Amino acid sequence: MEHPWSGAGLQPQSTGEVAAVMDEDRRSIWKDTCRRTVSRWSLMLALPAALSISAVPAAAQTAADSSITDVELMQRADAARMHGTDTTRATIHEFVDFACSTCRAFYLERSDSLKARYVESGEVNLVVHTFVIPRLMRGYHAAEAAFCAGALAGRDGFEGMQHHLFTDQADWRAMRDPVPGFVAYSEELGIPIEPFRDCLLRDAMAPLIMADMRTAGLARVTGTPTFVFLGPGQTNTEHQFYGNEPMVMFDQFLARVQ
Repeated sequence: MEHPWSGAGLQPQSTGEVAAVMDEDRRSIWKDTCRRTVSRWSLMLALPAALSISAVPAAAQTAADSSITDVELMQRADAARMHGTDTTRATIHEFVDFACSTCRAFYLERSDSLKARYVESGEVNLVVHTFVIPRLMRGYHAAEAAFCAGALAGRDGFEGMQHHLFTDQADWRAMRDPVPGFVAYSEELGIPIEPFRDCLLRDAMAPLIMADMRTAGLARVTGTPTFVFLGPGQTNTEHQFYGNEPMVMFDQFLARVQ
C-alpha cells in the first residue's frame, strides 16, 4: 500500500457531503478553464507593440479556442473513467496512482473480477480517480496519459492506457522523460499521436487531476489503492478501505451502503 510522504499529504477538510463535492468539482473544472480563457485574452492583448496589432486578435482567438477545446477534452476524459451513472445504484470510487506497486497488483489480480462481479452485472457504478503520491516518480505524468487517452478515445482509450501503465509500470517509471513511452502506447492503441502528445505537453488534464486530489482529501484518502463506497444519495465516506484486498471485502462494504 502506498502513502504520501509523512506530514505532506492533503489535509481533509470535511467528513460529509463528499459526493456533492465530487459533482461540484467537475462543474468547477469548466468554470476555471473559462476563467483561464479570459486571462489568456488579457495577456495576449497586453503584449508589447512589437507584435503587430493585426496579429493580436488572431493569437488571442487561438488561445481562447485552445481553452474551449480543453473543456471538451476534460468532459470526455471525465466520462471515460466512469462505468455507469445510474444514481439508483451504489458507487465505488477507486483512487489510484499509476506508479503505485500495490495498485498494479490489484489491477493485475482483481480488477477483472471487480468489474465482472459488480460493474458489468449492473449492480454498482465504478469511478476511477487519480490520487498522485509525490514520492512516486512519474505518477502525475501517467495520470495525464490516462486522461488524455480517455479524452481522445473514450473508455477504450482510458482502459487501454491504464492497462499499459500498470503492466509496463517498471518501464516508464524508469524513464527520465516518459512522454515518448506514453506516445508509443497511444500509437499501439490507435489513438491519434499528435493530439495525444499535445494534450500531454500542454498539461490539458491538470484541472481534472487537481479536482481528484481535492476529492481525495475531502474523502480522507490516505493511500492507494483506496475504495470508497457510497450508496444512492449517500454522502458519508466512512465506508472505505485501501489495499489489495480480496473480493469478500467488496461484498462486506457494499452490504453496508446498499
